[in-house]
Amino acid sequence: NVTDHSLSSVITLNGTKPMCELATYTLLGVSKEVWSPVRTYRTHLKLITCKSKITMRKKLYYYINALIIALTLANCSTERIDPKNDKETFEKADDFLDSKKAEEQFYEITEEGDGPLVAQQGTKIWLSKDILMYPNGDSVQFPYIIKVVELYTPSDMIYYQMPSVSGNELLTTHGEVRIRAFKNDVELVLRPDKIWALEIPYGDPENDMQLLYGLGENKVNWQDTHQSEFTANAYGYYGEAKQLGWLACSRKLAESLLTTTYSLVSDSLDLGNVTTFIYVPTFKGLTQVYNNTTIPLILGANIKVISMAKQGDQLVSFYQETTVNEDENQLQVILQPVNEATLSGMIESF
Repeated sequence: NVTDHSLSSVITLNGTKPMCELATYTLLGVSKEVWSPVRTYRTHLKLITCKSKITMRKKLYYYINALIIALTLANCSTERIDPKNDKETFEKADDFLDSKKAEEQFYEITEEGDGPLVAQQGTKIWLSKDILMYPNGDSVQFPYIIKVVELYTPSDMIYYQMPSVSGNELLTTHGEVRIRAFKNDVELVLRPDKIWALEIPYGDPENDMQLLYGLGENKVNWQDTHQSEFTANAYGYYGEAKQLGWLACSRKLAESLLTTTYSLVSDSLDLGNVTTFIYVPTFKGLTQVYNNTTIPLILGANIKVISMAKQGDQLVSFYQETTVNEDENQLQVILQPVNEATLSGMIESF
């Protein structure tokens, strides 16, 4: 808002060329007179006065300062009204979960035997050298290593962050295992069209369980890629697998069951780094919540909800037992400080 200056008088040298002009500036209603050098030209004996570079710099200086002030005020106003800045933030509790998860077991195989190899929690494995090969097709020689992870309880699956979900569907699951073979730190694969056998322990086996394969790295999705099944027996389940890696003894729920989804909400907490699991005891299914929205949950089913995060060195958690109800599609998360022993006790009560 700087008006153009007006020429009120000039200073001349020897009564000829004007050297300075007295210019009047108006900024926000206040006028000020300033002497500024000018350049002059004579055209048909008429004196023409030109605005000086110094005068233009002053006008530009005022404009820039006014712009800076306006932007500063706008930025301050945005920070005051942005609701995200008012929410309490957390870090992920992955280090706590990792400290509790089942350790991978290592078995060195030095000679051929009748088998099976029996892991710590009872998984039986029949896997011979003859059906293994390097990824390039080369044969494997003794010794080689078999690595095993066993997850048979909901707490095992929570600590390992391995929910029992296929796509967007909850699964009934009676166990998850990972079986891999290595030679000189190279992961081995099965020869084409070969299978290997396993048994997993379960006290009350059912007749319609499938052998599902875990696909993916950070977020495993269980798929029936080879149309394999588990057979119930006195030990639990017997299955024949067509690949190594993650395997689950699971089945999908009936399609006729009515479902609804829940959202995790909080007016004061940023839930972005909060890890939440939901366990459905009736169906023995575990799901992990991503982006604060659950997969479809069975109406009328009782569920157990556990959320966890960290603030610095302090663990915080939320626990709730409720019944899935289509009229209540939100879970209000309230995190409270908790120690490791208490949080572990809540998870292992699942």
